[in-house]
Amino acid sequence: MAAAGLIQEWLRRLDQQQVDDWMSGKLSVTEKVAKLLHGHPMLARMYKPVILQQVEGISGEEVYRRLTRDRPDLNLGDKDKAVARISEDLQEVRKLIQAL
Repeated sequence: MAAAGLIQEWLRRLDQQQVDDWMSGKLSVTEKVAKLLHGHPMLARMYKPVILQQVEGISGEEVYRRLTRDRPDLNLGDKDKAVARISEDLQEVRKLIQAL
């Protein structure tokens, strides 16, 4: 149920087209998390502090590092742009969770 776990699982399953779409802004981690949280509103509110702590405990740089380590088959393009895009999506996830 944790958003951080959902994000990690989503990252493990990415293919190159999804990475390209994510980096270009056509695909969003926030949308995936929103569907999960809105599908379970009572649980989302109950576990909001835990979920928020997990998401706040990770940076765009850390996600980039893990992704390039765990998925060397994927090309994320320019590192600075990729970290910025990941950080942007993480910030949107944080806002979504805070609004619960």
